[in-house]
Amino acid sequence: MNKISVYLLAVLFVSGCEKNFESVVEPADYNYQVIMVEPVDPFIYVPNNSTLLKIKFNSTEFIKNVTLNIFNPTEEKLFDSPVKLTLIDNNIYTFVLRMKDTDISGTYIVKYYVTDLSDKTTEAAVQKFDYNNGSANTAPVISEVLIEPDSIVVTDTTFIRITAKITDEQGLKDIELAYFIVYRPDSSTSGNQTILNDNGIINETSWDEVAGDGIFSRMIFVDQNNTKGTYRFEFRARDRGRLLSNIYSYNVLIQ
Repeated sequence: MNKISVYLLAVLFVSGCEKNFESVVEPADYNYQVIMVEPVDPFIYVPNNSTLLKIKFNSTEFIKNVTLNIFNPTEEKLFDSPVKLTLIDNNIYTFVLRMKDTDISGTYIVKYYVTDLSDKTTEAAVQKFDYNNGSANTAPVISEVLIEPDSIVVTDTTFIRITAKITDEQGLKDIELAYFIVYRPDSSTSGNQTILNDNGIINETSWDEVAGDGIFSRMIFVDQNNTKGTYRFEFRARDRGRLLSNIYSYNVLIQ
């Protein structure tokens, strides 16, 4: 769930025979051990997105079911009752978490519970994550575009380097997509989005010199088959919250 914010701050495990866990809440001789609660990348609210919560045990032989409760920053439960996790391969239980834009931003706490075959339920692990509902999210900004050359007399195949400077108040990692659409001299367009990259790769399509510097680049070419006249390039970027940047227009003359 991009642009979802889940990062693992702490994981506290309950197990009578695991000595490396950060805290033992209720020492006992259990027939299972929690051996992993998987962290998830930070996330911000994105419509229809989700993230996967995952807990792994050394064995499920004596486990009847695994549930969880999630508490929001004001310590209210996210769900009315504990949610049952799904057992998949390798003794792993999972839950697909979908947050809403109405859920408040801040630190959430996930508490995992195990019910054994004797119907005894015990808290097994605690996980914290941060969530941003996107209310403070701002759109990316395209502040500068350079197309070299931007006036071409075509006698053979000519390569054109394109760069766009893009910023985002939430950081460059919040930029999900940068692209441009070309409009022909008669203003018609295919509508195809040509992707710009900030990956530090130089090849026949990408001519980006430095990765992660906010300068998104592309290499294209024109030849004698291109219609002569003034082409309009419209640049745009989108962040992981699905907000679109300003449109930056740039004209290129082909003769």
